[in-house]
Amino acid sequence: MPPNTGEQQERSQLLLTKLQVPRPVASLVRRDRLHALLDQGADRRLTLVSAPAGFGKSTLIAGWLNEQDACAWLSLDEDDNDQGRFFLHLLAALQTLDASIGRSVQALVHALPQQPIKVAVTGLINDLATRAAPITLVLDDYHAITDWPVHEAMQFLLDHQPENLRLILITREDPPLPLSRLRARQQLLELRAADLRFTLEEAVRFFNQTMQLGLTKSVVESLERRTEGWAAGLHFAALSLRHSPDPLAFVKAFTGNDLYVLEYLVDEVLGRQPTEVQEFLIKTSILERFSAPLCDYVVFGEAHGPSAELIAHLERSNLFVVALDQDREWFRYHHLFADLLKSRLALRSSEDADLLHRRASRWHADHGSTRIAVKHALARHDPRGAADLVESQLLSLLATGTLPELSAALGQLPPEVAKGRPRLAVAQAWVTVHAGRLSEARAWLQEAERDMEQGDDDLRGHAFAVETYLSAMLGDMAGAGEVAEKALDLLSPDAVSARVFSLMVLAASQRFSARLPEAVESYERGRRLLQPLDEPYLQVLLDCSLAETLRVQGELDRAEQAYQEAIAGSASLRGVGGEPPWFVGYALTGLAAVLQERNQLDAALRHADEGVALCEKWGQADALVISYLDAAATYSSAGKLEAALAVAAKAVALAREVSPWPLAIALASEARLRIARGDLAAAERWADEADLDLAAALDYQHELLYVTLVRLLLAQGKATQAHDLLERLLAQAERVGSLSSVVENLILQALALHARGEEARALERLDLALQRAAPKGFVRLFLNEGPALTRLLYALAAQGTATAYCLDLLRAAPEAGEDRTRSVGRDPEPRLDPLSKRELEVLGLIAEGLTNGKIAQRLRISVHTVKAHSYNIYGKLDASNRTEAVAKARSFGVLEN
Repeated sequence: MPPNTGEQQERSQLLLTKLQVPRPVASLVRRDRLHALLDQGADRRLTLVSAPAGFGKSTLIAGWLNEQDACAWLSLDEDDNDQGRFFLHLLAALQTLDASIGRSVQALVHALPQQPIKVAVTGLINDLATRAAPITLVLDDYHAITDWPVHEAMQFLLDHQPENLRLILITREDPPLPLSRLRARQQLLELRAADLRFTLEEAVRFFNQTMQLGLTKSVVESLERRTEGWAAGLHFAALSLRHSPDPLAFVKAFTGNDLYVLEYLVDEVLGRQPTEVQEFLIKTSILERFSAPLCDYVVFGEAHGPSAELIAHLERSNLFVVALDQDREWFRYHHLFADLLKSRLALRSSEDADLLHRRASRWHADHGSTRIAVKHALARHDPRGAADLVESQLLSLLATGTLPELSAALGQLPPEVAKGRPRLAVAQAWVTVHAGRLSEARAWLQEAERDMEQGDDDLRGHAFAVETYLSAMLGDMAGAGEVAEKALDLLSPDAVSARVFSLMVLAASQRFSARLPEAVESYERGRRLLQPLDEPYLQVLLDCSLAETLRVQGELDRAEQAYQEAIAGSASLRGVGGEPPWFVGYALTGLAAVLQERNQLDAALRHADEGVALCEKWGQADALVISYLDAAATYSSAGKLEAALAVAAKAVALAREVSPWPLAIALASEARLRIARGDLAAAERWADEADLDLAAALDYQHELLYVTLVRLLLAQGKATQAHDLLERLLAQAERVGSLSSVVENLILQALALHARGEEARALERLDLALQRAAPKGFVRLFLNEGPALTRLLYALAAQGTATAYCLDLLRAAPEAGEDRTRSVGRDPEPRLDPLSKRELEVLGLIAEGLTNGKIAQRLRISVHTVKAHSYNIYGKLDASNRTEAVAKARSFGVLEN
């Protein structure tokens, strides 16, 4: 039926280009991952594509629609805020698919707004519901709709949406529709800026295939990072690059002030905002990241202003604002948008910017963000004020462990400003010594000493505190202890941070001087000093240092508790995005080492991975070396030997830049891993370079090196030399009170005696190791020795004297198969009856594949006797045939593999 005259008039009032799906542009890049998401959302009532201007929303949907059937498109604008016009355009879009859609309710358009629009929408819903074919309706630029009755009509349509209708809204800001309800019912598919950002692969295809610019991957990566994957930004960069002879130079200079970017952002974003929003955007552009309280102080000069509402508006409006945490307290602007805002601020009076920077500097200083406070002070050309800030915040920065923050703050200061400021020199000494630049740290201490006033004992005490650390890093533990005592004498009672740090170095000196109980007491003194204070950084360092000493003593439970307290105590310092403070990585890798000793390998690996990642961001050299080595031990226990070697190599490389003492520890740890892998040549090179004097008195500080040498001697088949050295090491470990060393030495003695053929003495040493280790729950000290020790454990079990602890170790051994585990059982009494000497001989010949007759000939006994022995062997091993008996004997360690 042809349309009547009224309908023709109505259609003549429509702008038909609003109903056309945009044509694919020449620069279109097919985005398969997003097309796949759109395909998966076919069963959702609503697909919401919400992102700032220029993110390629309409281009994406238009490209996807070219591959779909029965799709209707409507581009909205401000004129569609009239109910009648909106509904007329909505019908016209649907009628591009079928002219009869909505014909029965078309006349109701003339009754609007007197007639509620819901009546017309109800008729349209009923009409669509009678149709079998699926329909996709796209409403583009939905942010143009501000008329509340239109929103109510859309909400009514969503509430009563027919099954065959899929609705897609493209918008720059979230519409006032029941999104949370749809989300909860899994009826909403959302594509947002994070989804629409171009990946590096997509950016490469855009620049080099679509735009044919032939850029290197590194150039594209820089542009992708600079634009944050913003489609319009990439397009504008491509247009500018056509006229640029030097792509690298262009990338470095590419900002929000690029001509194309500037025009687009001004026309499409900034210029469309109300005056108060524009003011807020421009004034907050000086902030790296912002929160409502910070903006209230900087923009409005008061504690409680309208910033929270304005930020919420920016988020709702997708105004190039990026949330930095899950609680949505901290935000930043898109880089190019921030460039535009800063350029607008630069056009104003310098006094405006000066006031904003002064307020920002004061707020950040009050909230412990010294680096940013200094940055704002320097932005207002006040270097002396910046230096004063660093000095005033020095002790709190050291106390909270923000050495990267302190380093960054110091690095911003002009060199001439630091002259004659001994506090800054001491601060530089702290930063450089923690970074492992020892000679530079000593030079700063000398400069501080030169400028220090007489009677400034507290500052001199701080300098001594640095000196204690410097001595310890050089391996002079005795000297470090002496200087620590001087620091403690000079430091005022209020200088709690430096006193605690000095106590930690004193404790380390006592520990490596074989005075473990005194070391624990020094750590406890530090804990008592810190108890009334909120100093998470020092608490972590103190707890971790104490835990390391407790591990040496074999106190695994107390060590784990100390690590857990360190982690829990720093929870309040979680940063943007909920990331723990970097220094807590030290506690995580230490905790991983305890957990791996208890064979809780999955948890240990998780903590090791997270701890290393955090410590690498922290950058404190000696703690990072220790964390690397604890992680290496964890990876090795978990069977990840190559990963262990890789992280040990990092420890060695870092230690080379620090000092000989941590380097010696790192090299010995790496050599131990080389021995475990069978790379004896590398381990022998280490031994040659270590040049240990076995004739001299043993030095407990270098115990790890001697034990590593023992392992090398055992691997080389020099069991007697290894045993002799172990006797001396065991006596030293007993004297010091290092239970972990005692147990390890006893285990190695058992292996050395076994290698010498002294089986009874080997089992006696192993039994003693088990007795000493059982109360503390050591596991990996035994299991890490591999099949050789497992066989000794089974031999001990075969004697009928094994404890429940021994049997638990056997069940946990990697070499234990299902049959072996079953044979051990759950009770302390072993189920493996010992084989006699003759039975072992018969079993060995069975394993060689000899027949009963051949065995009889070899042993000069009768075949009947061979069969009797075989019967007894099968019974003791719970085997039904020769093959099974041999397999079980090997799994029990009775036979060599």
